[in-house]
Amino acid sequence: MITKFLENLSYRVNNENALSDITWSMCNASPMFKETFLHFFFPDMNVFPDVEIEREISKDDSRPDFVIYNDDELYIIENKINDHNHHFGQYDKTFKVSPERFGYIANYVIPQPKDKQYQIRTWEEFYKLLGTIHSESEQEQSLIAGFQNYLKNVCNIIDFTKPMNIEGIYSLYQLMEVLNKLCNREEEMYTVKVYNQNRTYENCHGNHEVMGVNFEIIFRGIRLQSWGWIGIYFNDEIPLICMGFYDMENWGKTVCNLIRKNMTDSKVGKFTSEPYEEDDAYWFNFEDGKDTYEECFNKLSLDEQIGQIKTFMDEVFEFIYKLKDQ
Repeated sequence: MITKFLENLSYRVNNENALSDITWSMCNASPMFKETFLHFFFPDMNVFPDVEIEREISKDDSRPDFVIYNDDELYIIENKINDHNHHFGQYDKTFKVSPERFGYIANYVIPQPKDKQYQIRTWEEFYKLLGTIHSESEQEQSLIAGFQNYLKNVCNIIDFTKPMNIEGIYSLYQLMEVLNKLCNREEEMYTVKVYNQNRTYENCHGNHEVMGVNFEIIFRGIRLQSWGWIGIYFNDEIPLICMGFYDMENWGKTVCNLIRKNMTDSKVGKFTSEPYEEDDAYWFNFEDGKDTYEECFNKLSLDEQIGQIKTFMDEVFEFIYKLKDQ
């Protein structure tokens, strides 16, 4: 429950200050986390039981994220998420600490300033370090695991564990070309054509885990026109081929309204899941009835694979046609 709570928190409370606040809270709640966090920056630090960690102490023109009072020793730590406005030579001068006692952590790599030795780290390094510690307290371990999930989402940490198979990437090229062809055709009930070459609805939404094709669909005889997207999410070891209609005017709102009024909890067709709502869109997943593509799809001939994807698309379009025709 604790782990799930912190993971869900990352979807709503995820800016730089929030990460610092939750890290501070973790230090006060978990002795193991606090010692791990401090030694991450300052490995030779003798952490006293009454060590104090304060948030955003202002002094003159400086306000580091963490100020640590360890007996008569003073340390500071600064946190950055995508912010490249650094404070080397400023915060350490204001608080009169040496670079060896100035910790710096970000979700990107920061080069060491010349002739200095600041304690520069990354959140990804800390994420991996947390995976190596284990508390005898079940609650404390759950808290640390929850923070890991929170940190992973907030800092977009991708935890790869397997080597890449570069040769398999050619299949992604094949799939995109197949989708382009299947999005340029005329059928008895509709005409579908490629709308543009963006990977998602807008360029600003493009990322490294998805590729696809935007299309325009015009249904005959029922006065329905819409725009959708079909593609593949490959951020899991078993990729997801799916089709989506964005719930926005001049995109897929007409289709979304139809689905909303006629929701179903059963599969649309042999290769098509039931529609579901996520990220302001309605989605249909390609399903071949097996847990992995190796069990079925990857064993088919290329023509058979194209046939399955075409059937998936046709099932979605026929489902929408019937909703409107009703």
